[in-house]
Order: sequence, then C-alpha cells, then structure tokens
Amino acid sequence: MVFTMRCCKNTTDKPLPPRHPGCVRFVLIFLAAILCGMVRAEGIEILNSRIEAESERVYLLSAAAKIDFNPRLEDVVKTGIPLFFTLEFALERPRWYWSDQTVAKASQTVRLSYHALTRQYRLTTGSLHQTFPDLDSALRALARIHRWQVVDKRLKPGETLNASLRIRLDTSQLPRLFQVSASFTGSARNDWILDSGRHVWKYTAPDAIVAPSSVAPESDGEGEADMHDMSDTTEEGES
Repeated sequence: MVFTMRCCKNTTDKPLPPRHPGCVRFVLIFLAAILCGMVRAEGIEILNSRIEAESERVYLLSAAAKIDFNPRLEDVVKTGIPLFFTLEFALERPRWYWSDQTVAKASQTVRLSYHALTRQYRLTTGSLHQTFPDLDSALRALARIHRWQVVDKRLKPGETLNASLRIRLDTSQLPRLFQVSASFTGSARNDWILDSGRHVWKYTAPDAIVAPSSVAPESDGEGEADMHDMSDTTEEGES
C-alpha cells in the first residue's frame, strides 16, 4: 500500500509587500504632534513653587508662573467677557502597590474682567478683588501665588510626598457661544488652550516647624501685588 501526501506550496519565501515611506513618515509626524500637544503647556508655565509650614496644621503654598495671552483672548477680555482661571493643588502619598493616596487638595477660581467705564482690569476671588491699569499687570498678579493655605492637617514629620500644582483657563465657564468655539479642532480651539499641566515636585514635611519667610517667590513682574496674598486684597461689598 502506498501512502501519498499533498504538498503545500511554501509561502514563506514570498516577498513582503513594499513599504510606503510617505505613510510611515506621516504616522510618525502625527504621533509626534499628539505627544507634543500632551506635554507642551500652552500659554502658562509654572516657574517655581514651594510649601511652607506655618504651624503643625497649616501649610502655605507660594509659586510663580508665566502667563501669555494670545490676541484672541485679549480681545475677548477687552469686549467685557470675563475669563475664569482655576488653580488646583494636590498633595499625595506615593504607593507602589496602588494609586497614590490623596493627603490634601485645594482649588481656587480667579475671575479676570475688564471694566470699560474705569478702563481697568480686575481680578476677583470670592468677595475679594484687585484692580490694575493694564492687562500685563493683572496677568503678573494672577501668575503669583503667595502664602495660599493648601493643607489644614498635621503631616507626618520627615515623610516625603508628591505635591502638584495646575493653573488653567476654565472654558466651561465661558458663554455658550465661546464654549462651542473652544470645542472645535484646529487653530480655533488652540486659542482657548491655556493650561500649565501638572507641575509636580517632592515635599518633605519638616521635623520641626520653623517660622516661614515672608519673601514671595521670584517672578518677572515688578511692583504689583499678587492676587493670592489676601492681606493686600480689598473686600468687595454687595452691589
């Protein structure tokens, strides 16, 4: 008895289809653009930050940033549309076996507006406000955080935690028409992207509380008070 076996044609020797360098290059450029968009913070850059322990349960944040407006945002403010900026702080305990544990967090919203009658810019936080003669002065004050209380609990002495700060333009508080414009893709949307991203640094709780320095962090502004130093802020009555 004779057994026969059908031979299959070997397809492993087939040449691979030719690659298209143009397509590969396009994909690489596209991915690079996405990554750059994720990493690069448009318009806001946090320059430095530090936490000071005023007492066992009171920790204060000071920071300096740089905020650049594009012409579109300048025009929006000048026409009387207020812009809202959100400051977000978090203090987290790193854990290798799970997600980081939130120890403390704080947020603050600052309203930037222009008053045509007085030709002055105003920064408002709650019932407190400051006025400025020009937009540059207002942005420099907005970019400086001085002794903002962000922690109101006792921290473990000597423990190293992850601190983070983010400053962003809150487009959800814009008028509806501008929210639609901010949701578009392309250059129209980029005009509304003003976000520092998460600025992260290590903070080690002190073993002993030392009286903090009253010197504000360095910045490129001269002479203007910062919005977050409440001792230099005027309380606004009801109107």
